[in-house]
Amino acid sequence: LKEFIIPNIREKLGSNFSLQQDNATSHEARLVIQYLADEQIKKFKWPAKSPDINIIEHVWGLMKEYIYDGTTIANKNELLDRINDAARKVQSLHGETIKRMFETYFDRILKVIQGGGNLLKC
Repeated sequence: LKEFIIPNIREKLGSNFSLQQDNATSHEARLVIQYLADEQIKKFKWPAKSPDINIIEHVWGLMKEYIYDGTTIANKNELLDRINDAARKVQSLHGETIKRMFETYFDRILKVIQGGGNLLKC
């Protein structure tokens, strides 16, 4: 956050933004909470692993499938190659699905709210 994400967000958006993250353990570490408070960064609170309202959860799942194929990753360069290959595969094989997820985003949020926060049955 401190060295890359927040500086890049501020460069593109200025200082008036809110950070959207779920309440995954790593996001709720004391160090993270203190850093966000010190930097006066507002954040939205979202449920952990909420694929219906957090599209990136779907993308991460797809990326993990392609990166971790059951074989050992020998070194950093191989990992970077797998990440790049996975990103290309996700874009070429799932790009239209991800685009539809963005197009139907607000409808899904409304359904989650109407369902009392429960996951959607797709």
